[in-house]
Amino acid sequence: MNIIVKGYGKITKQPDMVLLSFDFQTKKRTYEQALSEGVANVEKYFELLKKLNFDTKKVKTKSFKVSEARVYDDKVKKYVFDLILIKAQNLSLIMM
Repeated sequence: MNIIVKGYGKITKQPDMVLLSFDFQTKKRTYEQALSEGVANVEKYFELLKKLNFDTKKVKTKSFKVSEARVYDDKVKKYVFDLILIKAQNLSLIMM
């Protein structure tokens, strides 16, 4: 006995979860400058999300890192400046 079925089907479904993820990075000479610019960048992101009617209370910061990079000048045999790097990694918004 054989059963033969011919035809086609189509199904559509909305996702049950969406994850938006953003990385922010700021490089400045001082911690205060880097932090100030980093906060301003994140605030712009929040304003954009609010304009698009997202619930900003659901935004989570997964990591925040401050590091220093020193640049050594071989000609003068010393460090000529420091660079502060601030990273707010994976600011994420999960929508269900």
